[in-house]
Amino acid sequence: MGRTMKNEDSGRESESVRYVEESSGRGVERQLAERKDGRSFTDSMNRIYMGIDVGKKSHHATVLGCTGQVEEQFQFANTRRGFDGMVSRIQVYQGRGFRVLVGMDATGCYWYSLYSFLSRHLDGESVKVVNPLQLGRYRKLLIRKTKTDEKDSELIARLLIMNLVPQTELLAGDTLKLRQLAKHRFRLADEVGNKKKRLRSVLAYLFPEFEQVFRTITSKGALHILSRYPDPAALSRVSERGREDLVKDLARISRTPASNAAHKLDALMDAARRSIGVSFLAEPASLAIRQTVTQLEILEQQIGEVDHAMNRVLENNYLWPVLQKRPGIGPVIAGTIIGMIGDPSRFAGRSQVVAYAGMDLAVYQSGSRSVTRKLTKRGSPLLRRVLYLAAARAATCDQRCKDYLQKKLGEGKHYKSAVTALARRMIEWIYSDMVQAQKQAQKQAQRATKPVTERPEPST
Repeated sequence: MGRTMKNEDSGRESESVRYVEESSGRGVERQLAERKDGRSFTDSMNRIYMGIDVGKKSHHATVLGCTGQVEEQFQFANTRRGFDGMVSRIQVYQGRGFRVLVGMDATGCYWYSLYSFLSRHLDGESVKVVNPLQLGRYRKLLIRKTKTDEKDSELIARLLIMNLVPQTELLAGDTLKLRQLAKHRFRLADEVGNKKKRLRSVLAYLFPEFEQVFRTITSKGALHILSRYPDPAALSRVSERGREDLVKDLARISRTPASNAAHKLDALMDAARRSIGVSFLAEPASLAIRQTVTQLEILEQQIGEVDHAMNRVLENNYLWPVLQKRPGIGPVIAGTIIGMIGDPSRFAGRSQVVAYAGMDLAVYQSGSRSVTRKLTKRGSPLLRRVLYLAAARAATCDQRCKDYLQKKLGEGKHYKSAVTALARRMIEWIYSDMVQAQKQAQKQAQRATKPVTERPEPST
């Protein structure tokens, strides 16, 4: 009995040692001998793996041999001189007959320049980008809680050895333009939201009656009045000539009859006379309101410039005519979808696109228990955001979307959950449209490049 238990314990120990060796790279010979990517063992022995932990001012690199041994570790600056020195090290290994495979983590925006530089000096298949989430999961396999730049670069190199990093495919030029423009636009939109919240908070103690007259305090007419008379005391003392000028401006800006503008302005002036606002904070609050209104006007102008730039890029995109036929999708949402999804052929099917948007459901299953939880949200937050906006808009103007939303509401779902379910269904429809449009574009390109054969003239 004791001998049997000892044999079982030794078996477990040998199995755990084998697992630690393989996960740490020391048992990589066995993995290389049984490769699933078609590379032979001899081809793998001629490879050098370089993992780079990307930073803002400098990068850390670890070079591993084919069997997982550390050849060298070094640090280079995030400058042209540092990049040239790192490429010189790669060329030394290439001169010895090795093929160098480089991997780096996608840390913020700092990896763009390094990836672009290496892609120009190496072939595209030799440079890969590691998902930081994947790197973090692999780090948890190790027993010791060690988190250093040198260790992270080594882990990236070991992921390359185990062939766990997929090939990195950059999007086309126009697609990348749309992606960057969409990100910038929604950052500006978030700033607009923050400025509006700030404006409401100041009015809440300086002129709380303002929202009773102007329900939308960020309308053009309301912002015009606030820019000139943010203090209710100053507004209540406006002369008759000043009142007439305000009525004209309000009618012109709001595109409303002068009688309506005069009625609203009189109601606002009456509210200003009876205001319960904090008068001793009028000076700093008025300054804050004027500056916030100016910032809102600048942000709205900048958003308009970004929208114009997105429209210029969309004019030559073959997917735009297809997406604009879908309800709830305009130029901004279409440009964001195209910029985030890119080439539809890089996805194997609808389920991958849904997962890329982070709209797949998290499932927990153990034994007879199976629980479907909320959305994983392991995807593009911006893509989820525009899909939700498109679904909420489509539910008000398209009968098919209305029926689907009512169906989900009838199942007892909350309104936001029902709109999210509609957004998930819409991304499936959109992906199908993009695939069909791509096939048609490819057929048209083939017809355009196909040589035209001249028919022989009939003999007389």
